Parts: sequence; C-alpha cells; structure tokens
Amino acid sequence: MKLFIQKHLYVLSDSTMKLLAIDIGTGTQDILLYDSTKEGENNYNMIVPSPTVTIAKKIKTTTNDRKNILLTGDVMGGGPCVKAIKNHLASNLEIYSTVDAAFTIKDNIETVKSLGINVIADKAEMPSNENLVEIRMSDLNLSSLEYILNEFELDLPNKIAIAVQDHGYSPDISNRIFRFKHLKEGIEKDGSILNFTYTHTSIPSYLNRMKAVSRVTSDYEAVFMDTGIAAIFGAILDPMPTQPCIVINVGNGH
Repeated sequence: MKLFIQKHLYVLSDSTMKLLAIDIGTGTQDILLYDSTKEGENNYNMIVPSPTVTIAKKIKTTTNDRKNILLTGDVMGGGPCVKAIKNHLASNLEIYSTVDAAFTIKDNIETVKSLGINVIADKAEMPSNENLVEIRMSDLNLSSLEYILNEFELDLPNKIAIAVQDHGYSPDISNRIFRFKHLKEGIEKDGSILNFTYTHTSIPSYLNRMKAVSRVTSDYEAVFMDTGIAAIFGAILDPMPTQPCIVINVGNGH
C-alpha cells in the first residue's frame, strides 16, 4: 500500500512522505496523519464523528427550531443525514435542495421530489427568507481538519488518501447491485489494488460520491478508494495470515 501511494503521489520510495489518510464511515471518520520518518505507532490519529452524523445533528437542530432547510453542496454519504431529512419533512417543515445535494438522498431525482423535497437548479433561485437555514452537504471539511491540526502546531499535508463507500450513480437499479457489479469487474480483471484505487483524473464518472470528494481536494495530490476494499487490502498486509485467506470487513454501520 505504501509503495502504491508513493507511486501515484509521485514520491520516490526512499523519500520522506507526509500524508493525511481519512476513512469516512457511517458513524465515524478515522484520520491518520502519516509521516514516513516516524515509527508506525508514533503517527498521530484521531476518530471523530462522520460528516453525515454532524450534518444530521445540524438538521435535527433546525427541525427543533421549526425552520425550513436549503441543502446545498454536493452528493455525500447518506444514512443518518437522510434519516434526519425525512424526520424534518415528517415535522411538516420544508426542504429545498440543489440537484447535486439531492443525490445524497436518492440517485433518481424524481424519487427525491416524491418525498416532498423541492429540488432547484441553483440556490440563487431561492428568495431571501429568515425562516430558511442553508446546510452544506459534503463528505469532507478540510478547513476544520486544518484548524484542528494547526491547534497542535501541525500542518495539513499536501498529499491525501481518502476512502468512502461509493455505491455509484444508479438511478434505475439498486445501488447495492450496482456497487457489487463494479467491484466484480475489478476482481475479474486480476483483483489488483490498482483496479480499485484512483487519482483525480481516473475516477469513473459513475462514482459520483468519490468525484465529489475529489473536487474538495482538487488542490491536493490525492488517491481515493472504496472503504470496504481499503479495509480488505489493509488486512492482508498483516504478516500473520497465510494466503489464500478470507477477509471479512465488519463496519459499525453495516
């Protein structure tokens, strides 16, 4: 994995590398500040609430305040935030959403509209309204992470590795079936990690969640993976298991 990251971030294998690695899950995001000059156990890491949990809390607060919501930003992981959105609608409050943000809820925009969400092309269409709270959807808040690091006299590296569970854009079929189809294709090629890891320019167009994270990190050198695949390849790096082996990814949200 280290050699792969070094290759795709244009870093020589014998050079020093600093990297921010983030696994964005359903309940938490696990963050590692990797420095190749340190022993592995001495690298800094932290576990904080996932973006979908944080945004769900913002939505819940807005619901309790009896205010309507405007969702902007981009597609991101659902789960808790989508549940909060549905609870908001059930409280007889309105939700407006830009198209990109609406993809967080469902890939089919007509289905999103059928839930009672007002989908708009751009937030500029919205009139000024004191009873409307804008909530920005995003899987990654780099400014917050940079602030935290700076508080400890640490810098945000210019190299980032991010894992998200991307089901892929599939408006007409189950996103679970679509995701398995995508993973199957990578396995049938040769199962190499190279088939599951992407740079800004190599992410397939249908992996829209990964594309959204790429846009946030466009000023950084970055690699992207599916969380499940990252966990599997990470597990088989353990020197203890013999090959072949069965690896089971057990997440706290799935």
